[in-house]
Amino acid sequence: MQMKYSWKSLLGATVIAAVGLTGCEDDGDDHSGNNAFRGEYAGTYSGGYQGTWSVTIHGDGYTEGVAHNTDENSDYDLGGTTSENGNMALTVGGASDGTLWQGQIDAAGRLSGTWSDSETWGWFSGQRQ
Repeated sequence: MQMKYSWKSLLGATVIAAVGLTGCEDDGDDHSGNNAFRGEYAGTYSGGYQGTWSVTIHGDGYTEGVAHNTDENSDYDLGGTTSENGNMALTVGGASDGTLWQGQIDAAGRLSGTWSDSETWGWFSGQRQ
């Protein structure tokens, strides 16, 4: 018996298969490496908004954490990278419509920088924990 499929059912099956292959992402990346700035950092930020933040810098430079906005009592995920020379670039939300955090870590583990979005800006500082 020959089965006939419509283009809609084939398209639907293709979309389901693609979601199935990418939806459960496990690339096995353990973020190991020798980035000299790897570790835990925390501090405060102020300007148009204010609050606290904390991040983990992994050995490969992958950086993730959270910013707590005390005005809104809300937490926001931070994500990005820290280079081998201590330059940090993080975003909250999308790169084109989110908040960009850019900073520098010195040899003593002190971190400072600025943040900005389409409406406001400010600065942040902290240190290795």
